[in-house]
Amino acid sequence: MRLTDGRRRLVATLVLFIGAAWAPGASADDHDHVRGVIAGRAAGGALVLYADDGTNVTVIVSDATKVRREVNLRQRKASSDLLMPGLRIDASGKFTSPDRFVAERVRFGGSDLKIARAIRGGIGPTEQRSLEIQRRVADNAQLIDRQRKTLQQQEVTIVVEK
Repeated sequence: MRLTDGRRRLVATLVLFIGAAWAPGASADDHDHVRGVIAGRAAGGALVLYADDGTNVTVIVSDATKVRREVNLRQRKASSDLLMPGLRIDASGKFTSPDRFVAERVRFGGSDLKIARAIRGGIGPTEQRSLEIQRRVADNAQLIDRQRKTLQQQEVTIVVEK
């Protein structure tokens, strides 16, 4: 079966319209998106996100937020407890202000979760060492203060004896 010029135009037009309808920007989706790495947790379970554009965004995650983990090209439900510092996420929802985002859906990959867990595993021992060093610095400051007072008393004693 040979296509006439009219049918070719019709097929080309249909392909053009179907392609335009499937284009990512052509959807009627009025959701905003934000991507980045979780820097920490804020009050009320919100996430502090270091966005890919270099800004810090507070991402509000509620019980209604759908959290999905991508596993082998499929998305599976995940707990919001997995949203930890170091995890790279892609969130969709609405900006309520330039630095505040209410998430309706949060997605992350399995390899991103492995990286975040490795980061978390290294943070614990580092925090312990940091706290120990801070304690030692405080102890040394007290010791130096006591020694300074002792030296001042000794100076007074030497001046009185002369």
